[in-house]
Amino acid sequence: MATVEEVKDYIFKKVESYAGKKQVKVPQMTQDVIEHFGEDNCSKKDVKEALRELIDDEKLVYGYFGGTTIELPHKEGSAN
Repeated sequence: MATVEEVKDYIFKKVESYAGKKQVKVPQMTQDVIEHFGEDNCSKKDVKEALRELIDDEKLVYGYFGGTTIELPHKEGSAN
Protein backbone atom coordinates (compact mmCIF):
# COMPACT_ATOMS: atom_id res chain seq x y z
CA MET A 1 0.00 0.00 0.00
CA ALA A 2 1.43 3.37 -1.02
CA THR A 3 1.66 5.91 1.79
CA VAL A 4 0.35 9.46 1.41
CA GLU A 5 3.96 10.71 1.65
CA GLU A 6 5.01 8.50 -1.28
CA VAL A 7 2.07 9.74 -3.34
CA LYS A 8 2.86 13.36 -2.43
CA ASP A 9 6.50 12.96 -3.45
CA TYR A 10 5.53 11.37 -6.76
CA ILE A 11 2.97 14.09 -7.56
CA PHE A 12 5.34 16.92 -6.65
CA LYS A 13 8.21 15.54 -8.74
CA LYS A 14 5.89 14.95 -11.68
CA VAL A 15 4.45 18.49 -11.55
CA GLU A 16 7.94 19.94 -11.07
CA SER A 17 9.19 18.09 -14.16
CA TYR A 18 6.36 19.57 -16.26
CA ALA A 19 6.81 23.15 -14.96
CA GLY A 20 6.76 25.59 -17.87
CA LYS A 21 6.29 22.77 -20.39
CA LYS A 22 2.87 21.25 -19.84
CA GLN A 23 -0.29 21.92 -17.86
CA VAL A 24 -1.08 19.03 -15.53
CA LYS A 25 -4.81 18.42 -15.13
CA VAL A 26 -6.15 16.82 -11.97
CA PRO A 27 -7.87 13.82 -13.65
CA GLN A 28 -4.72 13.08 -15.68
CA MET A 29 -2.55 13.22 -12.55
CA THR A 30 -4.98 11.02 -10.62
CA GLN A 31 -4.92 8.37 -13.36
CA ASP A 32 -1.12 8.59 -13.67
CA VAL A 33 -0.59 8.10 -9.91
CA ILE A 34 -2.97 5.14 -9.77
CA GLU A 35 -1.23 3.53 -12.75
CA HIS A 36 2.20 4.14 -11.18
CA PHE A 37 1.37 2.63 -7.79
CA GLY A 38 -1.26 0.15 -9.00
CA GLU A 39 -4.98 0.11 -8.27
CA ASP A 40 -4.48 -2.26 -5.35
CA ASN A 41 -2.01 0.10 -3.68
CA CYS A 42 -3.48 3.53 -4.36
CA SER A 43 -7.02 4.88 -4.73
CA LYS A 44 -8.55 8.14 -5.92
CA LYS A 45 -9.12 8.97 -2.26
CA ASP A 46 -5.38 8.63 -1.56
CA VAL A 47 -4.51 10.91 -4.48
CA LYS A 48 -7.10 13.47 -3.40
CA GLU A 49 -5.72 13.49 0.16
CA ALA A 50 -2.14 13.89 -1.12
CA LEU A 51 -3.16 16.77 -3.40
CA ARG A 52 -5.04 18.46 -0.58
CA GLU A 53 -1.97 18.28 1.67
CA LEU A 54 0.32 19.64 -1.07
CA ILE A 55 -2.08 22.54 -1.68
CA ASP A 56 -2.51 23.24 2.06
CA ASP A 57 1.29 23.22 2.51
CA GLU A 58 1.52 25.69 -0.43
CA LYS A 59 3.89 23.41 -2.34
CA LEU A 60 1.43 23.31 -5.25
CA VAL A 61 -1.46 25.51 -6.32
CA TYR A 62 -4.55 24.98 -8.42
CA GLY A 63 -4.72 26.75 -11.74
CA TYR A 64 -7.67 27.13 -14.07
CA PHE A 65 -6.42 26.82 -17.64
CA GLY A 66 -8.96 24.95 -19.73
CA GLY A 67 -9.93 22.99 -16.62
CA THR A 68 -8.46 22.57 -13.16
CA THR A 69 -4.69 22.18 -13.29
CA ILE A 70 -1.97 21.65 -10.70
CA GLU A 71 1.15 23.79 -10.83
CA LEU A 72 4.02 25.15 -8.80
CA PRO A 73 3.29 28.43 -7.01
CA HIS A 74 4.23 31.52 -9.04
CA LYS A 75 6.75 33.93 -7.59
CA GLU A 76 6.20 37.64 -8.01
CA GLY A 77 8.96 39.51 -9.80
CA SER A 78 9.89 41.41 -6.62
CA ALA A 79 10.26 38.12 -4.70
CA ASN A 80 13.17 36.97 -6.88
